[in-house]
Amino acid sequence: MENNVLVSVFCEAYNQEKFIAQCLDGILSQQTLFCFEILVHDDASTDKTPEIIKQYADKYPHLIKPVFQTVNQHSQQISIWKNFQLPRAKGKYIAICEGDDYWVDVYKLQKQVDFLENNPKYGMVYTRTLLYSEQRQMMEENTFGFSSCSFAELLRQNGIPTLTVCFQANLMRQYYEEIMPGKKRWRMGDYPLWLWISHKREIKFMQEATAVYRVLGESQSHSSDILKTEAFHKSMLEIKYYFINLYNKNLEPIYEESKNESFRYLFFEAISRKCYRKACEYTKKLDMSKLSEHDRKKIRKFNLKYMFLKFYR
Repeated sequence: MENNVLVSVFCEAYNQEKFIAQCLDGILSQQTLFCFEILVHDDASTDKTPEIIKQYADKYPHLIKPVFQTVNQHSQQISIWKNFQLPRAKGKYIAICEGDDYWVDVYKLQKQVDFLENNPKYGMVYTRTLLYSEQRQMMEENTFGFSSCSFAELLRQNGIPTLTVCFQANLMRQYYEEIMPGKKRWRMGDYPLWLWISHKREIKFMQEATAVYRVLGESQSHSSDILKTEAFHKSMLEIKYYFINLYNKNLEPIYEESKNESFRYLFFEAISRKCYRKACEYTKKLDMSKLSEHDRKKIRKFNLKYMFLKFYR
């Protein structure tokens, strides 16, 4: 049976005892005409996550293949996908669902594999995802995921929810060999991979929502610490700059647009957190001519108020 695995599902977990069962149930519920495997990687959780994973692995030993770390690998900037998941993947295709997310469409894998098998020029397919607010304990009205399939479109904005993808495993292997992202210390592992795939192959977007992304209070892209949020955006810009220089320098205006949008976003985030000194720093890096009149008015008003406060301190 293992020799006939068509899809390897990557599932990474860390201190997700409240969520991991729902995640695994969603993967196990998949109705397929082919064999798949679930490669679970626990990154040295300190709660009951390992116990729950072991219970599932004992119950479904032919499907669930766990790895339990004793030392947290992510904190050492070691790529889980490259070093622990990909080397043991037997499938032709890879799908991903992290331990705090879950799938809700039982035909997700079957529909995606059917498309990829029948359309060989495509290397990856993805869908929309529902959003669940952990803070409010309810589904949000909006969803995430939109047509962002070409290299240029992905440079402008990443509309690919990682928990919905299914792609050719060999593309991931080639990506690590060619790009060697581990040497670049990027803060995200998915976005540069999507950019690389979009340059090499076609990507298909399916409109339906097949999964649920759990919106937590703290994440890489949105942290209560403005410096962490800034570091995330700087890393995103570094990735864009790298791939533009690698594949198409004519797309440099997209980088400049992205840089301006990042500092605009950081400015308003800093204001909301009352980090006024950081907000002032961001205004100096903005190209005001590229902003809306509404944003320009807010920034000018802030600068006048900030200068007044500094003068009278």
